[in-house]
Amino acid sequence: MCNFTNSEAFKVTLVDTAVNTNIAVRTKRIHSYVEEDESFMLMYGDGVADVDLESLVQFRQQHDGLVTLTSVKLHSQTLS
Repeated sequence: MCNFTNSEAFKVTLVDTAVNTNIAVRTKRIHSYVEEDESFMLMYGDGVADVDLESLVQFRQQHDGLVTLTSVKLHSQTLS
């Protein structure tokens, strides 16, 4: 469970990037909403996952890289 004590640290922006737009174009279209040296998180997909955001932010701050990617293993929707 993520328990941030400072809700002022978060700003949520929902951007309509059009229905038939691929992820690269969607990411480019949000560029104007992100400050020069500002970190941001982007969620893409229809799923819901229990991701520890505090740990994810700490990991990102401790590593010098361009991108941090988090994924989850999807459970099969077919019955065996």
